[in-house]
Amino acid sequence: MAIERLYQRFRTCRLLHFLAFLLPQTMAVVELARRLRAMRPACVWGWQFLANVVVAPAARLAGVPRVVLRVENQSVWKTWPPHRRWWNRPADRLAARLADCVAVVAPQLVDDYGQWAAVDRTKIKVLP
Repeated sequence: MAIERLYQRFRTCRLLHFLAFLLPQTMAVVELARRLRAMRPACVWGWQFLANVVVAPAARLAGVPRVVLRVENQSVWKTWPPHRRWWNRPADRLAARLADCVAVVAPQLVDDYGQWAAVDRTKIKVLP
């Protein structure tokens, strides 16, 4: 499989270049949705924060019937200065709403992620 450098493609169009600079995950969503439409998977599984916030909207845009996300850390790390971004919480909330199921690795994460992402606790399943 060849490695593609998506940003190089985005630089050829000023609008795409601006969007890639302003909202880098948006461009990943657009490209992943395009690829998922071609692949037509029955399920997509997001793995960890940045993957989750890209996978969930891309899969829904591509018409993937099932979306599962995995969370393995408490949400507090997303508020620490080296990791703090204004879009962390809104992106997590959107991803959680778009997912059919959120798999967490410990029972303590059910309430933590449920509160952080404002998602119904019944959507969250513990898979240790």
